[in-house]
Order: sequence, then C-alpha cells, then structure tokens
Amino acid sequence: MSRPVSGRGSGTEEIDLAPPKTVYVDNPHAPDIFVSDISGLFMTGGNVAVTLERHRVNHGKPGSVRERVAAARLVLTAQAAQNLVVLLNTFLEQHGLSVTDAMKGAQTEQ
Repeated sequence: MSRPVSGRGSGTEEIDLAPPKTVYVDNPHAPDIFVSDISGLFMTGGNVAVTLERHRVNHGKPGSVRERVAAARLVLTAQAAQNLVVLLNTFLEQHGLSVTDAMKGAQTEQ
C-alpha cells in the first residue's frame, strides 16, 4: 500500500505505508534452560513475569537436601503470554498430554 506525496524533488514520490516484513533469525548460541517447575507468576507493568526453578542437591555436603533454585525469570507481554498458553496447550494436546485432565488432577490434589 502506498500513496503519492509531493516533495521538493521533481515530481511525486511514493511512500510505502505497509508494515515492514519481519524475518525470524535463529541464534544457535541462545541458551537452553532446564526447568523443573514454576516458582511463581506476577504481573508488572502489564507484563507477566514467570520465575522458573530447577531442583538441585549439593553432593559435596553430607546429608544435603534437594533445593529449589531460581533458574531464570521470563517476562512476557500479556499478548505473548496468551500466545504461549495457546501454543503450549495445542502442542501438549497433539502429544497426548491433556491440559484439561492435568487441571482436573491438580484440583483433586488440593
């Protein structure tokens, strides 16, 4: 989509009003983060912050117990969080992991 614009030049110039195309660029150096569980969620400035945790044991210390350690914090715009929920639910359903059944199980455990 474009429209003619009068300029100082020798005639009419066209300005492209279409949004720029977005290209995905894969980063082979992006870190993989293993997560055992989700510690918590909170809203901040219209964004959803998710604290991710992993379980660890200090094998160098006799009698140590399993610890819950924050592995990363993921902050998403509300729209990105909604997209993640939809995509993740679809993906899990396609792989035979029913989100509805998991939610029913969580309700009976409480």
